[in-house]
Amino acid sequence: MGSSVSSLGSNELPVSGAVGVAERPPAPKDPQVRAFISLYSAALSAVAGFVNSVLLVALVHPVSHVSGSLSYSSMNAANGRVDGLFNLVVVLASFFLGAVAAGAVLSGTESETGRRYGLALIVEAALLGVAALAGMAGHVTWAPALAAVGCGLQNAMSSNYRGLVIRTTHMTGTFTDLGVLIGRSSHRDVDMWRCTLLLATVVGFVVGGVAGATSSGPLGAAALLIPAMTCLALGIVYYGFHQYMRGQETGPRPVAPEAPSPLREKLAIR
Repeated sequence: MGSSVSSLGSNELPVSGAVGVAERPPAPKDPQVRAFISLYSAALSAVAGFVNSVLLVALVHPVSHVSGSLSYSSMNAANGRVDGLFNLVVVLASFFLGAVAAGAVLSGTESETGRRYGLALIVEAALLGVAALAGMAGHVTWAPALAAVGCGLQNAMSSNYRGLVIRTTHMTGTFTDLGVLIGRSSHRDVDMWRCTLLLATVVGFVVGGVAGATSSGPLGAAALLIPAMTCLALGIVYYGFHQYMRGQETGPRPVAPEAPSPLREKLAIR
């Protein structure tokens, strides 16, 4: 399956795990925004972990990250397994297509981007829902391909945010950035919020993976309906929170003074 505090739609709220530590952008000061980012990142990581576990158990396809698919492709190519190689290439192309779609959907103006993040999550929900139906129908190629499109879309969502970069479909970058942050603590204070954010994404991915592996046994590919509904709910919540924060930023509009009326002036003179 990335952020200024005053404008969630522009560069404050990253939703798709690892926080880029090289540029070290200022952390959001609003505690509401901090909590929302942490919870949202953990939830999206859980979605990716869930999807990846279901596909690994039910169809033996990793879909939430590229490295595993490339390794499987290399193994199939070495063993001459053309059928398995084809399916994995489709998964890789699908992940890439999801990233392209994210770039197209989220490339608007700053005010448009905030609204479109909610839309992107709803699109991911639809992709995972169709993937579940395809898996239930026995389409071993299309089910992981559709799920991979959703994961590629989710992972690329962070690229449109300035500052914080969060990736939620794989944990390699998360562990790397967490290690860098801790290593820098010998020279400066530990950025506790970023450490908390990174740990939240790791915990979310693990919890989602456990839930996915547990659910895929009795439900099979139908278990993908669970992250699909989760993404739908997250998209709606994201849009609502974005609108709420925009209202907090702008505040009530001042009432314009009423223009003087010649008739009123005459009546006042009389």
